[in-house]
Order: sequence, then C-alpha cells, then structure tokens
Amino acid sequence: MVDRGCFGCSKHVEVLKLRKEVAFLSDESALNKKITQLSAKVDRLSVTNEKLYKENVELRKENLQLKKDNCQLIEDINDLETYKINSFKEVITARDATIEELKNKIMALEARINKDFENSSKPSSTDPNHKKIQNNREKTNRKPGGQPGHKGTYLKKKEPTSKVLLDTPKEVIDNGQDYVPTGKVITKQLVKAGFNVEVIEYEAVEYKNIKTGKKLHAAFPKDMVNDVTYDASVKAIASILHSHGNMSYDKVKEILCDLSNGMLDISKGTLANLEKEFSKKSKEEREKIIENMLNSDYIHIDGTTVRVNGKLEAILITTSPNGTILYQNEHKGYQGVEGTFIELYDKVLIHDGEATFFHYGKDHQGCLIHELRYLKGSMENEPELTWAGKMHDLLQKMIHEVNEAKRIGSTELPIETVKEFNKEYSSIINIGFNEYVEREKQLKYYNDGYNTLKRLNKRKSSYLYFLTHIDIPATNNEAELVARKAKMHTKQNGGCRNGEYAQYYCDTLSVIESNRLEGISRYQTLLNVFQK
Repeated sequence: MVDRGCFGCSKHVEVLKLRKEVAFLSDESALNKKITQLSAKVDRLSVTNEKLYKENVELRKENLQLKKDNCQLIEDINDLETYKINSFKEVITARDATIEELKNKIMALEARINKDFENSSKPSSTDPNHKKIQNNREKTNRKPGGQPGHKGTYLKKKEPTSKVLLDTPKEVIDNGQDYVPTGKVITKQLVKAGFNVEVIEYEAVEYKNIKTGKKLHAAFPKDMVNDVTYDASVKAIASILHSHGNMSYDKVKEILCDLSNGMLDISKGTLANLEKEFSKKSKEEREKIIENMLNSDYIHIDGTTVRVNGKLEAILITTSPNGTILYQNEHKGYQGVEGTFIELYDKVLIHDGEATFFHYGKDHQGCLIHELRYLKGSMENEPELTWAGKMHDLLQKMIHEVNEAKRIGSTELPIETVKEFNKEYSSIINIGFNEYVEREKQLKYYNDGYNTLKRLNKRKSSYLYFLTHIDIPATNNEAELVARKAKMHTKQNGGCRNGEYAQYYCDTLSVIESNRLEGISRYQTLLNVFQK
C-alpha cells in the first residue's frame, strides 16, 4: 500500500519521494557507492557495447558477403539455366535437323525405290516388279470368253499348196436319185509345218592335160569355194534367230541342229561371221537409206548403252518414216554423233532433250512422253506441290488437241488455241518456281522434279514446237522402240565381243527395220542380202 503522507494525496507522495532522494544524495558514502556501481555498470556496458559493435560490424561484413555470395549464386544459377536452356535448344535444333535430314533421305530412297519405267526414263526391261494391269471393266457373273450372241473370229484361210478331194458320202452313192449337188463346196484347211533340209551335190568331172599336166573341171556356182557351203536361206534363218530372236550362238546352233536332225551343225565361228557378211553386202542399201533419211521432214534420234567386251558403250539410233540407221561408238555426246549423217541433216530432230542433240538439225521437238514420266515421278514424290500435276494435264491436253486436229484432217491448230496453251504453260512454270522456293533444302535429296521444271522452262519453244507444226510427232517413241531392241539383244546375248561386231549388228538391224517400213519381212530382207 502506497504511503500517501499525512494528507494522503499525490503531492505529498512526490514530496516524500524527493525528500528520500535528497537524503540519499546527502549521504556521500552511499552516493559514491552508487556512482561506483554505475561506473562499473557503464564500463561493463561499454565493453559489451564495443563487443556488440564489433560483432555488428562482422555481421554487417558477413551479411554483405552473403549478399555478394547470394548475388553470385543467383548469377551462377541464371548462367546455369541459360546454359542448360541453350544446350537444350542446341540439342533440340540438332535433333530437328537430324530428323529433317533423315526424312529427306527417306524421301530420296523412296523416290529411288519407286522409280520405274512409268515415272522416269528407266527402261521397262530393268523393272522386275511390273505393276498389276488394272481391269476397268465392270464385274459381272458371266464366265470368261465369248458371250452368247457374240460373233466369233476364226483363223483366216491360207493359199493352199495342195488340195485333197474327199470321197463322195456312201449315202449319196447308195441313194443317188435322192441327192443333187447344191453347187457349194465346203473347204477346211490343215496347216502343217516342217523343217526340210535339201542338200544339193554338184559333180564335176576332172580332166588332165597329158601334155602339160594341167588339171581342170567345170566351174562350180559362185561362192561354192569350200566342200560344204551354206545357202543364203540357211544364213537367213540362223541370222534371224540371232539378230531378232536374241538367241546366243550356242542356242542357234542347238536349235538348227535339232530341227534338221543333225544335218545343220553350224559352227559358232560361222554364225558369228553372218552379221559381218550381211554388213558388207548391205553397204549400198544403207547408203540409200541415209540418202532417203536426209530428205525426211523429221528424224527421231536417241542413244542407249550396250555391253561390249565387258564395258558399256553407246549406240546412236536414228529413225524416220524413210528408214532407220544405227551407229556404235565408245562414247555418247558429240563423239557419238561425229561422223554420222546427222551432221548434215538440216530439218527437225525429235529427241529426249539431250543437250548434244540441240547442236544439230534446224529445229527440235522434245519428247513429251519422256517429260510426262518425269512429271508423274514429281507428283508421286512431291505430293505437296501442284505444278507437276497441272503441267501433266496440260501436256496431255495439248497432245489430244493435236491428235484430234489430225483426225479431222486439219493442218494446224487455231492461233487462239496455241496462244492459250502458251500462256497456261508459262503460268504453270511460274507456279513451279514459286513452290520450290519453300522446298530449297530438299532439293539436294530429290531434284528430278526441279530439273524437269528448269528443262521445260529453258526449252519451252522445243517442247511446244508441235503445236504450230502438227505434222511433227510430239514423242520420241519410234527411236525408243528401236533402242529397246538393241538393248535387249545385247542383254540377252551377254553383249558383243568388240565394237566392230556391235556395229555389224547395228548395220543388220538398220536394214531390217528400214525394209519393214516397206512391208518386207525380216527373213526376206536377210535372204535378199545374203543372196547377193
């Protein structure tokens, strides 16, 4: 309980408190003691304060270092994150590039695998997997073959080599009064075939001059030098089996030996020299063919390779409505044309767009079938592009229009039609170049389509030449057909022994194909030449 003084008020309490402090201050010893205690306390506090100050300074330093360390740590973390992000970006970029490259390589490989004679210049003979031939007719439940009511077709009757009159039926003989001739003779033919060998032996009595000792005999027919000589007919048969049937000399020898019961046992050397003999004897015919071809309004020209003594060499094919001539050479290009009559020809050459051929002739027509195949390849391997399909349709439309004009007897297309075709052609070319801008990276993996576009753009006048000259074919099929024969011949026979014999075959095929244009059969051509 507070002592409130005599009066029990707050003022007296303060007075009492002040009196106590005065009494304390009046006591010197107590005051000194108190001062000493306070001084000791101040000293202690000073030491503590100095220590705390030092600790505070250290803490400040540590705090500052921690801040620096923290900043460095944050910076390191940021750098690490940036490094990781950049590393991840590089990995992702590299991965994306690898994926893109693999996709492009897959595209290139698929394009190579899918390349065949329908979408490239690859010959059909090299394609082992021909596509299934589609039957577009509507399916029915009828059996295969001729249907009821269908007019049948029969073998045409031949010119008879002999006739056999059949006996009168027994019923007619026994009842002659009941039968009278109708005036109609019913004929049926039996066609037989055989292989007869005729061996004609010539005899000549030998005489001796008793004075001079000189011997002589009657002259044998021309070319009968050896004891046994094969007639032109035997040579023609053996040659057609080899040159057209593409049989090796061994097979020709076996077949002729079997058919003749061993009478025709021709040596391989004799068979090998038949084309050489034909080449020498047909020189005048080939010169005449070349003369006629120089007067042709156009010539189909193409090249192919054949195997000669284990290596590939070139054959130049030239064909026209006036004849066919083939040349063998070790090389293609200018060397393949050098020395041929093409150097003298000054009219239209039809070819597949080979650069060499543009330096010969006066005008040119590029083979559209060749380009249609490449366009189809682009459509299959670059489905995201539209230009190839549009150009494919346009070229087919052009060919159809020209064929239709020929069918109705027109000599030219309307000028407006030609202008419209030219305009659309140029428009599609521009579309193609624009589409390839975004496909630049893929061109190193598949560039057939782009090369086709550049070729069609550069040689536009050559590819559209037939629009203003509708008598000029728009394809080079004629030369390719002859090239295929030469290719298959050497392929099935294993090639030629040397370039000289390859040219002998070219000479033989030249005369045979030229005479076929005049309706002369292969055998008759061979027979006529060998009979010279």
